[in-house]
Amino acid sequence: MRNALCLVALVTIGIFGGSLSSGQDGSKVRAAGVRDSEDGWRALFNGKDLEGWEGVNSSITTDWKIVNGVLEGHGSGGGWIIDPGEYKNFRRKIEFRVEKEANSGVFLRAPRTSQPHVDGLEIQILDDSAKKYAEVDNAKRCGSLMLEVGPSKQAGKKPGEWQQMEIECNASRVSVVLNGEKSVDVDLAKTEPLEEHPGRKRTHGHIGLQDHGERVDFRKVLIKENP
Repeated sequence: MRNALCLVALVTIGIFGGSLSSGQDGSKVRAAGVRDSEDGWRALFNGKDLEGWEGVNSSITTDWKIVNGVLEGHGSGGGWIIDPGEYKNFRRKIEFRVEKEANSGVFLRAPRTSQPHVDGLEIQILDDSAKKYAEVDNAKRCGSLMLEVGPSKQAGKKPGEWQQMEIECNASRVSVVLNGEKSVDVDLAKTEPLEEHPGRKRTHGHIGLQDHGERVDFRKVLIKENP
C-alpha cells in the first residue's frame, strides 16, 4: 500500500506540478503551470489563481486579480510577475486585452530585476490608438522588441478587444506574430541595439508579465520549450 501511495503521489506531481528547471545556483525550481498537452504546450496560467508565480515589485494579491478566468493587472508601479522557472529556447502564446492608454509587456529570458526590459528582453504591449502615444517611436509600438526593433506592421487592436501574440526565441533569433501578422523577426547576433541593452546577450532566464499602471488583461498564457 505504501508503494502504491508513493506511485500515485509521483504521478500527480508529474501531471500537475509543472516542470523543473535549474536556477542560477544550480538548484531546481518548479515552474508555474498545469498539465502539458499532447503537443508539448503548457498553460502557465490556470485561470483560477497565481500558484507558482512570484511578484517582482508587484503584489500578486493586490496588484493582480482573477475574474472569470481572466488575469487582470491593476498595479501602478511598473512591476511584474514571473514564472520562477528559467527558459532558453521556447515558443509562447498569449491572449491579452488592453484598456485605453494601457502600457504593458511580456518579458523573456529576464533575471529578477527591476529593469527586465534592459536586463532581459521585452515584447511591448501598448494601446497604439491612444493620443498620448501618438508620437511614440515605432520601436516602442505594440509588438516591438523593446530597445531593438519596431514592428514591421502595426497590427494592434482597439482597447477592449482580445488580441493574440505568439513569440519564439531560438538562440539569438526572436520572432513575434501579433494578431496573425509577423511584426518582428530578428537575429540579435547580426544587429545592433537602438539603445544600450545588455539583456540581448542573455541565453536564458525568467518569463513574465508586466503591469505598468493602466489595466491589462491576460488569458491563455502558454509555453512550449524547443529542443
